[in-house]
Amino acid sequence: EESECQAGVAGSAPGQFGAQAVTSIAVDSGGDVYVLDRTNQRVEKYTAAGAFLLSITSSVEHGALETESGLGNLLAVGGPEDVLYVGERGPPGEPVGRVEEFEVDGKWKGEISGLGPVSAVAVDQTSGDIYVSERDSDAIKQFDSTGKLLGEPIKLHPSHTAPPGIAQPRLAIATIAIDSGGRLA
Repeated sequence: EESECQAGVAGSAPGQFGAQAVTSIAVDSGGDVYVLDRTNQRVEKYTAAGAFLLSITSSVEHGALETESGLGNLLAVGGPEDVLYVGERGPPGEPVGRVEEFEVDGKWKGEISGLGPVSAVAVDQTSGDIYVSERDSDAIKQFDSTGKLLGEPIKLHPSHTAPPGIAQPRLAIATIAIDSGGRLA
């Protein structure tokens, strides 16, 4: 059955998305498009022209994609082998998160676990290093393509200071970008 991505069509069939459920879109090196659908707990893959290719979900032994209620909301595709990364915040009330890794054909590859709720994820297109920020953190963690933490978290500092007597707000990192030279941008 061939389907195409259809704007404004709600549902659970291929090419349809839950109401207000699309939270992230990524494009691989071949131009295929990945769309995270929180309501239907899946990532759908399309050609650049919008033809549906496949749905990606976790297998039973690895747990479902934690996408319902806004838990999974981040996608990144990249690295030398085009790996799909899905950042997850974890269940409500639990301060845990993970980044799931999938081959572009939808096969589960692994995960980076032991994280706080994930707020941003990006991939270095050349090295395959993965950059992750956790909610309520002013730092970015760098992992190699096998999921090994590389050094200390990269601390970011707010550009302003709170007035005396007011607590300094934590910097919430919502987006991470890597430039063509492999530098955080």
